Amino acid sequence: MTHEQIIATWNAQADQCNQWDHLGEYEKVEWAYSLGISRVAALEAECLEQARCNGMGAEREAALQAKIARLEANLLALKETT
Repeated sequence: MTHEQIIATWNAQADQCNQWDHLGEYEKVEWAYSLGISRVAALEAECLEQARCNGMGAEREAALQAKIARLEANLLALKETT
């Protein structure tokens, strides 16, 4: 997700007095983090469903789970550095 997409997603759900430019840096990071977590969770669910539908082996499914865990850790690290 690009920076512009994050801003557009925020502005679409916010009222006129609470647009992106009115947020503090912490609020911007919190929004981006929560949006990232939501996307990771959706991707995880989709990957698991595809794995079941396609009869994916346990080894490949475990690799996908590890990749998802790394994405979650990266998001958390990003949140903690700001």
